[in-house]
Amino acid sequence: GSRPGVVIADVGDSNIVQGTGTKVTGLIFLEAGKTYTFSGKADDGLLINVGGKDLGTAHWGAGVDPTSGDFSGSITPAETGYYSLDLYHHNQNGPGFYDLNLSVDQGPATSIGQSGVPLYTDIADLVNQGINVTSHVDANGDGYYAGYELNHGAEDTAIQLSTINVSFGDTRDGSEQHVLQISGIPVGAVLRDGANHSYLSNDGGTGTADITGWDLKTLSITPPANYNGTLALTVTATATESADVANPASVSQPLNVIVDPVTDVTNVVLTAQTPAGGVLENGTIVYTATVGDIVTGTPVVVTLSNNQTITIPVGQTSGSVSYVVGNDVYKGADSISTTITGATGGTYEQLTPNTTPVVTPVGDSIDVTTIGLTGDASATEGQSAVYTLTLSNPTNTDTQVTLNLTYGGSATRADYQGQDSITVTIPKGQTSVQFQLPIVDDSLVEGRENVVVTIATPTGDNFESLVVNPQAATVNTAIIDNDAPVVGDNGDNNGVAGNKLSGTEDTAVALDWASFNIQPTANPGLGLGIKFTSLPVNGSLQLQNDNGEWRDLTQADVGTTFTKAQIDNGALRFV
Repeated sequence: GSRPGVVIADVGDSNIVQGTGTKVTGLIFLEAGKTYTFSGKADDGLLINVGGKDLGTAHWGAGVDPTSGDFSGSITPAETGYYSLDLYHHNQNGPGFYDLNLSVDQGPATSIGQSGVPLYTDIADLVNQGINVTSHVDANGDGYYAGYELNHGAEDTAIQLSTINVSFGDTRDGSEQHVLQISGIPVGAVLRDGANHSYLSNDGGTGTADITGWDLKTLSITPPANYNGTLALTVTATATESADVANPASVSQPLNVIVDPVTDVTNVVLTAQTPAGGVLENGTIVYTATVGDIVTGTPVVVTLSNNQTITIPVGQTSGSVSYVVGNDVYKGADSISTTITGATGGTYEQLTPNTTPVVTPVGDSIDVTTIGLTGDASATEGQSAVYTLTLSNPTNTDTQVTLNLTYGGSATRADYQGQDSITVTIPKGQTSVQFQLPIVDDSLVEGRENVVVTIATPTGDNFESLVVNPQAATVNTAIIDNDAPVVGDNGDNNGVAGNKLSGTEDTAVALDWASFNIQPTANPGLGLGIKFTSLPVNGSLQLQNDNGEWRDLTQADVGTTFTKAQIDNGALRFV
């Protein structure tokens, strides 16, 4: 059987359809200091939670393990009250079941209904039975309710009083005056009924409330703030006969109200103040910690997550500290999140920090990062010129830098493998990178050659401001020709000036390779040749094309390389 609002039957189900989820909720009465063990078996999965604490889980496994699906968990409450009970069950496959048993102080495990421990369906069941409750549950309904009988309650709450029953002997002819009073009400306490009557005991008052005509079934008293102990009240009924007002008749009865202590929580809250328009890097945030009541005894010291402390002096409710925001060279406004990690001091019953983070946006202050280039002043054909890109601050992402190549003298893009530009990556976290430019060994006898490497544009960086150092924007590298000839007549490695050719007047003079008396310092290749730096003042140099036709060389041919093969084939003459 059962009585309204109280579950006394078994908590369980022996035949649950596949795919079914079940939730059982209630409020179970647990006494402080006793150990309650909840146990049972479930197929397939189960979780039991009491007072917001997970006590046990069950998982049905394959095979013949006799303990498969067993669960057990205990709780020893520090306070007597009505604790939330939540049981979750899910049957995933095949027929399922679950059951729940309870053992008190290691006694036998029995069903809830046989344990003698009442399980209520919800808070309304307690209220309907006249139980005065104080909530200690969270937003999810997990925790417990402290339940009190009449004339018993917690400090700083309205405590329900027992009904006052009074009977006066002479009520028919109206010759008696009847007065009902409650005395002994301490200063700061408030007496009320359900009909909007109230009495506040204050300094200089009698502490006695005249409750004649009040609703005596709905009386309650709220003790003075933070009071706990016993309120020794007295109920007095007085009858005065109109014919004998000097001799009233009175009857008094004590009414003791027990007030249980409750830990008073004083919160510490953190706030942040910034300049109008917000705070930038290198700016200042003022953090203020505030307590709910004036500090007494010793100062309150509040510790922040940034390792700073705030001291709230005795007699005050707040204190502050300044925090200077750090600075970096990278894009993006950061946010600073600060929390209270601890608070000590004062004479509070319980000092509790509010740990909600205080988040302050921080804007960029523009910092300049420079990039510069250094490298070899010269490099020989067949080798590599070495260069280094350097940043004044490390990257926080891979930074790509484009460099342009321009050529001077007889150098061309062919000397650098056909490149007009290159891209170099400075890795994340680095301030520099070294790179090389291979120089083609072309075996040509050439004049002055050089390449100018110039920083063009960096990309992929995350700097607030990245500028090229104007003093290190370019490197001019001279190319050393390893094919310079040794000249027979004058020993000049840079040309063949001084060689003399002779012939007959008005007769074309063929120029062969021996005419130049050249001995190359490197192994001659197919590209070995000569260049004319100027044309003759008298007479003309002529070149024969593949069709056997001759043409005069012009200024456009100055600096052009004529190969040894062309000269050996008689394609060059003077007329």
